[in-house]
Amino acid sequence: MEDPETILLKAFNGEIDYMARHIGRPSNLAALTDNKDRGKYGFFGVGDIPANQSILMFNLNNPDPIKNKIVNTFEFRQAVSHAVDRQEIIDLVYLGAGRPGQTAPHESSPVYNEKWVTQYTEFDPDLANTLLDGIGLDQRDGDGYRLGPDGNRFTLVFLVADVFGFQYPDVMELVADYAKDVGLDFQVRASDRSRLQEIASAGDHDAYIWNCSGGLADAYTNPDCYLPRGQAVYWAPKWAAWGVDNSTGVEPPENIKALFEAYHGVTTNADAATQEAALTDLIEQATSQLLTIGMVQSDGAYGVVRNNVRNYVDPMPIAGQLWTPAPYTAQVYFEGGTNLP
Repeated sequence: MEDPETILLKAFNGEIDYMARHIGRPSNLAALTDNKDRGKYGFFGVGDIPANQSILMFNLNNPDPIKNKIVNTFEFRQAVSHAVDRQEIIDLVYLGAGRPGQTAPHESSPVYNEKWVTQYTEFDPDLANTLLDGIGLDQRDGDGYRLGPDGNRFTLVFLVADVFGFQYPDVMELVADYAKDVGLDFQVRASDRSRLQEIASAGDHDAYIWNCSGGLADAYTNPDCYLPRGQAVYWAPKWAAWGVDNSTGVEPPENIKALFEAYHGVTTNADAATQEAALTDLIEQATSQLLTIGMVQSDGAYGVVRNNVRNYVDPMPIAGQLWTPAPYTAQVYFEGGTNLP
């Protein structure tokens, strides 16, 4: 069950005993608070601290050669980053919850670096326009949209699914408006999660919006937004395939190969200081290239729990590959032996 409206109504009606995913969005908190007596539930914290909860991910292995060249140009990604008003997204969509930031370790991480979080986050449409003009996207059509080198409107289609309580469709509506303001045509295509992942894993997409782990110490084991690694790296699926088996996928350029080499220093050393130095090197290289465009860093979410459920963890631990309920023994019970009516 992923439909956010259905989940919300079930909570109001007391049909949810214990749940965090898809329900713990900031926009739901007021309504959930107003109906908690009716639904006989309370709240618990969720310690899910991703590297970023709302990330623009261009497919850096785009099958269209024109689009692929442009999105792989650093100044293009930098321009998009400066075109986005992160604080407005936080205020309008997340009701003030969160902070502007790139895809990088959270301030509570042992490898936090303020520069990684804040670089290229200033809302500056004038700079964005200058950067886009400078990479050859200086011609526009009659509607003010920029033309690609082939003379056609340069359009990127973003796939979006409404998952995790992160309100991605709402975020992308704003992002598309910011892009339009600097002459970029970002089209938004809503999809269910399974269809989105099917298209993206095949590498047949232009871009999508998602979140990334690696906000805490889980960056050691799940650095998938710092290098193309793993099955869910939809920002560079062909490079990720090459990283697993060099006879498959697409061989990446040297700057991406250097990321694999840096992470090799994490996985092949037992000394903690050496591992930390290698991870820091990896994240420094990755963030300086702006491989993904982070927008909002958060301090965790919340869940709902019926009033007579006992032995639940507050906050619920979850991070990266440490998915619930694996981090703890989820042996909750109903006080009195049965659920509330």
